[in-house]
Amino acid sequence: MAKDSEAATRVWNSTAMLAHQRGRHTDAVAAAQAALSTTACRRDPLYAFLALARTAVGHANRRARQPALRSLGHAGEALAKARDEARPSWIAFYGPAELHALTTIVRDRLGDAAESEAASHRALSVLPHAVPPQPGPGHLKARPRPTPPRRHRAGLRHHRGRVPADAGRTPARPHANPAR
Repeated sequence: MAKDSEAATRVWNSTAMLAHQRGRHTDAVAAAQAALSTTACRRDPLYAFLALARTAVGHANRRARQPALRSLGHAGEALAKARDEARPSWIAFYGPAELHALTTIVRDRLGDAAESEAASHRALSVLPHAVPPQPGPGHLKARPRPTPPRRHRAGLRHHRGRVPADAGRTPARPHANPAR
């Protein structure tokens, strides 16, 4: 693996995703930063974009706002520099839709509901018209999804047929069960 920088980048990317899934966010950041140090990331901005985006997600999960937004900004810059060229299938589909989808997650984790929802709409608007029927592993793992307040309102609408005025607001105190 030491001689195949693209394989090393892929392994570090997978390690970052696994650490994220296990709730080990510090390890996810470390793995994403290790990916960023590979030759593939130094040579190809698309690889750097992926490592920077994973770093942003890791920081957001740790509630480290500034590092998350900084990494997200650098990821966008790297993606803008990436050339359209032949690449391995595992990374070839990454593009603007993935950037916006990951932005959705980062902004959601940081509590920026409006920015998260806007990024979700941008992700959906730039999806390629022809999505492969059986995408490779990791394809749009970061699927655009409604922000928490909207999910809450949708659930209420489904059950009651209307949306209360305070839907989506967090109560000041959790509801307590009355004593019996």
